[in-house]
Amino acid sequence: GHSQWAEFCEAALEFISLHALGEGLVHLGLKAGGLIMLVFDVVQIPGDVSFRALEPDWEGPVDQNGESYVAVCGRTDHAMQPDGVVTDDGYWVGPERQSFRDAAADRSRHHHTEAIVVRCSTADSTCGPVWPLQ
Repeated sequence: GHSQWAEFCEAALEFISLHALGEGLVHLGLKAGGLIMLVFDVVQIPGDVSFRALEPDWEGPVDQNGESYVAVCGRTDHAMQPDGVVTDDGYWVGPERQSFRDAAADRSRHHHTEAIVVRCSTADSTCGPVWPLQ
């Protein structure tokens, strides 16, 4: 639950790399394409960038140039939220962040265990859910 995520984030404050949360989308009930479209509602993307999903075994350093991080929740029972956006379908999308830690804090404050952090990179034209490596 929430406290477990909070403890995980505290323990992972010094992490330097991330990996793709490939199988994590299954429990969200969201297809990767739909998830990316939600994120594009808040991330400022240059019009000429075409994104593809992260490979399931992707790993990479955190907080690189051209990266944005957004907390997203695939539940559809959201009312208005103090920060972020609730879509017409009831999904919650947090604000765009330049660091994974800030987006992870948004996710933690959201209180739904289904919420995840999505990384979008204009440098390698990928977008997908990520999780810190320990």
